[in-house]
Amino acid sequence: MWAKYAEHIADTEDVLDYMLEKQIGVDFASTYIRVADYAEYKVKDLRKAERTLRNGVTHLATSTEFKKELSKVDRAYSSFEKRIYSDHTHKVRQVLRKHVERRDNYV
Repeated sequence: MWAKYAEHIADTEDVLDYMLEKQIGVDFASTYIRVADYAEYKVKDLRKAERTLRNGVTHLATSTEFKKELSKVDRAYSSFEKRIYSDHTHKVRQVLRKHVERRDNYV
């Protein structure tokens, strides 16, 4: 409920941070996934998104009660890593291609 509320106000990031700080909803994968998605797509803070998902995995791994929730946040973390690393690899290739083209133009 807090996360849904946070999506409809101007201070979304503050509310999501408050939730994690006060341990609101931390026993549910959806909390970590929403906060990480917001950090990644709205704020463009990949470090925060990764840290949030990692913290979710760590917290939910502490108890067998959270096994189902752990698998959800673990899948989200794996997807995040694939997106980030494939995008990063693509950008590196573009830079290298431009470098080679410039070098070839000078020869």
